Amino acid sequence: MTQIAAALFAWDAVEARSDLERFYLVRGHLPDRDLIAALEAKRGLSRDDYPVIPKWNAIIAGVVFQHESIELLQRELSRNPSLLQACGFNVLPLQKKAGGTTGEE
Repeated sequence: MTQIAAALFAWDAVEARSDLERFYLVRGHLPDRDLIAALEAKRGLSRDDYPVIPKWNAIIAGVVFQHESIELLQRELSRNPSLLQACGFNVLPLQKKAGGTTGEE
């Protein structure tokens, strides 16, 4: 029985992946369609500054990345554009000033 369980759940293969790959794995297999539909229905016609799906994906990322608080998750999102994009948020490029610098001199 132990050999069957080991074959079904190859945790070594999951643990060998990067955090971002594990995020994609969880996001792709989580049965959350009904939850997202309910959240979007609850929002209705109110403001949509941050759409439901990216916010939900960020919560999933917080669990996968093992952040202990929303503040730590926000910090990770602010410094990790790959995760920000993976969650579905728009990644804005760093704006350059007219002189061709970024303002950090």
